[in-house]
Amino acid sequence: MQTLCKLLVVLSLILGLWGGAWQPAIADSAPDTSEVELLAPEAPPVYATAANIALQKQQAAARGETLYTGDELKIGKGYVRVWVTHNDAGHPTRIGVTLTEGGLYNLPDDGDTGHENDQAATRLKLMDWIGHDTFEYELLFPPEAAETAYTHMGFNWNPFGHAPQNIFTEGHYDVHFYMESPAYRHNIAKVSAATVLQGHKKPPAGYMPTHYQMAYGTLEPRMGIHWADFSSSQLKPGQFENIFLFGSHDGRVLFWEPMITRDYLLKKEEYRETLSQPKYYPTSKYYPLTYTLHYDQERREFDIVLDDLVYRQGTPVVAAS
Repeated sequence: MQTLCKLLVVLSLILGLWGGAWQPAIADSAPDTSEVELLAPEAPPVYATAANIALQKQQAAARGETLYTGDELKIGKGYVRVWVTHNDAGHPTRIGVTLTEGGLYNLPDDGDTGHENDQAATRLKLMDWIGHDTFEYELLFPPEAAETAYTHMGFNWNPFGHAPQNIFTEGHYDVHFYMESPAYRHNIAKVSAATVLQGHKKPPAGYMPTHYQMAYGTLEPRMGIHWADFSSSQLKPGQFENIFLFGSHDGRVLFWEPMITRDYLLKKEEYRETLSQPKYYPTSKYYPLTYTLHYDQERREFDIVLDDLVYRQGTPVVAAS
């Protein structure tokens, strides 16, 4: 019976017939692409990022922290960069990604390469039965982030969103704080029954917050599968603006992820959320208590942050199984 169930799961996923836990909220209508022209108005001027980084370091110093920057990439008419802050004792306090205001404009669209205007995005076709493009900007956190649970950022721009229909089919950014190496993530595939089953292998109980559930049908290559709090109002049709997800692959926790619409960022609102915590943590590292979103008027940049980092004693997956 267990083998038969696995075969049914694989067939339904490969054929694209099962939206899993998302399904009740999915409508049959096509995604609304009428707002695509809004993606390319005249953008604010792109300020020298060196000056912005210097200012951001000054702001961190005023809080008693030292800021270290990692990779930076061109996105739209702006830039995206990653960073971590340390306290006086040399331990991490915050880890984040900063998007300049120009990164809301002249973004790649379905059919673009991701290399227009000197951008360095990897274009990927989503395997979500809708099939729009996503544009991945991969950035390594600085060496000073080694004590945190996170190795690199997968910052994805989705011009028309992705499944489920009428829930996440809005232009938005996926902000993946990945916990494995880029090489591991690049090898995540969805090409056979074996890779689908591998992608759906759950971590042992306790490694995800208790009210988060696997969102069957959301497995993507180079990404893994998503977990969500299905009681969230953000999962009602037309309500999505800003939600926090988790991700896994092959029985291991793979990412923590804010997901934010472009329209929400345009509001420039402050946001702070106390994050649900798992019972177990896979490695002895620093993990966040909160997720914050801040628009800095002086820098004209958005800071998307896993905040209030605290040290957690790790429990290897084998020990918890």
